[in-house]
Amino acid sequence: MLQKRVDFPRGNPENRMSDGELRDKFVECAGARMDAAQIDRIIDTCMKLDRLGDVGELMDSSRWPSLLRMQQPRDINTASW
Repeated sequence: MLQKRVDFPRGNPENRMSDGELRDKFVECAGARMDAAQIDRIIDTCMKLDRLGDVGELMDSSRWPSLLRMQQPRDINTASW
């Protein structure tokens, strides 16, 4: 059995992940729920988070399309549930 002591696991401020590693982890976690375009928008927004005047841009890009459809008014006669 191979064992190793790790004082600062990957992602800890003392052992930061690279931008590529962060992207890969997000894609792995979000890939089953979001399409590639939405994932790219979120990643791009996060990479410029310190330059945003308002985090609303991140919130807008983070909404799932199904939630956006639920928020829009529906015509009860033509709605597809």
